[in-house]
Amino acid sequence: MRRNTVVTFALLVVAFAFSGTAFAQKATVLRVIIVKTDNLAGYLQELQKGQALLKGLVDSDSKTSASSEYKDWLKSLDKIRKIVSDSLYTEQ
Repeated sequence: MRRNTVVTFALLVVAFAFSGTAFAQKATVLRVIIVKTDNLAGYLQELQKGQALLKGLVDSDSKTSASSEYKDWLKSLDKIRKIVSDSLYTEQ
């Protein structure tokens, strides 16, 4: 069961990476983050909040990094998850 949860999160993170700005930039690098959490429902809710925040801050990266609401959201994520792996893959 626990392994299924980790695999599910890996797939969700990849799907999240493909949404929004990933397609607009046509990047040749894929970032894969695998997380571990004991609260799947809470984590999914936080991801939805993050997507809504990013839609409002889509103008620029500097706007995102300066947003106190965005910083607070990232801190709340750290309370319910542990990053197991963070990798970059380049298209060849």
